[in-house]
Amino acid sequence: YSFCTLLVPSQMFIINTAAEVDGVKHNYELSFRTHPSIEEFKGEAVDVFERVGSVPVVVASMQVFDVKSQRWVDLRYENQLFNNCQVFIFQDEEEPQRTSTQQPLHQSSISPPRT
Repeated sequence: YSFCTLLVPSQMFIINTAAEVDGVKHNYELSFRTHPSIEEFKGEAVDVFERVGSVPVVVASMQVFDVKSQRWVDLRYENQLFNNCQVFIFQDEEEPQRTSTQQPLHQSSISPPRT
C-alpha cells in the first residue's frame, strides 16, 4: 500500500492598481483567489479606493499596461488581466492620456499614462 499527499499551493491572482482619489494617487495590490472578471476587479478596486476617499468613486475608464507593446491600453477584455498586471483607474473628472512610449512601472509606484 502507498500513501501520497498532494500539496496544492495557494497562489493568489494579483492585480496592481492605482487611482487618484481626492487629488492623491493611491497604489494597491489586490488579491483574488482566481482570475477575476473585469467587473469583479472593478468592484473590488472601487471598494478599496472609496475607503480612502471622501466621495464615491465613479469609474470612467481603466487602462492596463500591455507588456508586449510597452504602452497603456484600454481595459476591455478579461484576457488583458494577468497575474501581477498593472491597471490605472480613471474617474469621471480625469481624462486618460495615451502614449506609446510609457515604460513599465514598479509595482509600488503605478502612475497614470502620460503624453
